[in-house]
Amino acid sequence: MCETLVLIPTRDPSKYLDASLCGRGLRIKDDDARAGDLNDWASTKVKDRVFKSANWTVKAIEHRWIYEVYDRRRKHIVKFRENTCTCRKWQLSGMPCGHAIAACRFQGMTSCNHLAKRWFRTTTLKATYQALIYPLGEYDSWELPTNLQVVKPPSMVKPQPGRPKNKDKIRSQGEEPRENSCQRCGSGAHTRGECSAPLPKNKKAKKRQRRATIDLQRLPQYPGGSSQG
Repeated sequence: MCETLVLIPTRDPSKYLDASLCGRGLRIKDDDARAGDLNDWASTKVKDRVFKSANWTVKAIEHRWIYEVYDRRRKHIVKFRENTCTCRKWQLSGMPCGHAIAACRFQGMTSCNHLAKRWFRTTTLKATYQALIYPLGEYDSWELPTNLQVVKPPSMVKPQPGRPKNKDKIRSQGEEPRENSCQRCGSGAHTRGECSAPLPKNKKAKKRQRRATIDLQRLPQYPGGSSQG
């Protein structure tokens, strides 16, 4: 796009420059307003809801104001006076839900962008960048306050994998609390998984001796106190 520069004789060129910039800013704002009411993100959301509500059934309760919309699962009531829907998506998101869009289609409307909140409009998005941003100097010349409070990040406890243990068990009547002890060293201060005591060297020998004792006890006993192998 080419622009023609017109020279106007004036004693103060800055006045003409300011007027030119102000007029250019107003022209850009008008062009954006004609380009579309909603920004790209909101427009995509609305188009998706238009597609999903294409085959929904609409019944008029009060023409132009109250409608009943059936979305193949549930029935919802749309009220255009209050800009509400019983699905609550319109109130929570600020953009018209699929039920409101279906009601607009039932009325013969070609666009429902006017039902969205103003912060989804293109002009509102552009207005956030209209303010002047002044450049900063070098970092050494910054004035940093020294009385600021240092806020530390919260301590995050990493959850353990698996199902958490239920420590709030309600005991039955007469049930005594169970005391866990280590099956390795016999201590009640820890369990077997937390035991750090060294293993006995003759553990296998004790197992053989215990098995031999059990085998002798199983042998039949004869009168006289002797056993016959």
